[in-house]
Amino acid sequence: MILFPFPCTWDSSRYARAFLLAGQSEDEVQADTITTLGQLGLELWHTDAGGKRARGKVQRLLRGAGQAELAKEAAKVKGASCLPAGFTDLHGVLAPYGRAVYLEMKRPGMFDQRMKCLRKPEMPTPEQLKFMLEMHQRGAVVGVCWSPSDAIAILLKFLGAHRGHLQSLKHDEPKELRYASTF
Repeated sequence: MILFPFPCTWDSSRYARAFLLAGQSEDEVQADTITTLGQLGLELWHTDAGGKRARGKVQRLLRGAGQAELAKEAAKVKGASCLPAGFTDLHGVLAPYGRAVYLEMKRPGMFDQRMKCLRKPEMPTPEQLKFMLEMHQRGAVVGVCWSPSDAIAILLKFLGAHRGHLQSLKHDEPKELRYASTF
């Protein structure tokens, strides 16, 4: 087993019972994480690196046009992105130092009332772990998240400085923008 220097393992004991019973999708966790971190002053951008959403839209359009065979072929098209393999779902930048943030969102496990596992959590792919390791080695903040609380835990030590810097920028906004020439 390879140990990574960033959070990337599922541990159901980290989550509230209600969260484990809810069975949220990856999209729901991602939207909640973007909202939660946005309220804390960190803007994150979603990247459909694997083209999953685009493929789904093309498939629906083709099926709607009576092109079921073409829709099946469209499902096979992968990697139509210019992004590197394993690029994370969310990325952003922490102020004031410009430190990059890469968060891979995964669908959490789902449990019944007796806490029997009904659906295993999604795990990061080897390509995603490799990408995050490379970014971590370059100084980025990285991690795998199954909930907004995972993202907060990963970013907690950075959020105070980030929010403080953003507040200072609001007070120092220039009345007009001027560009200094370096030539």
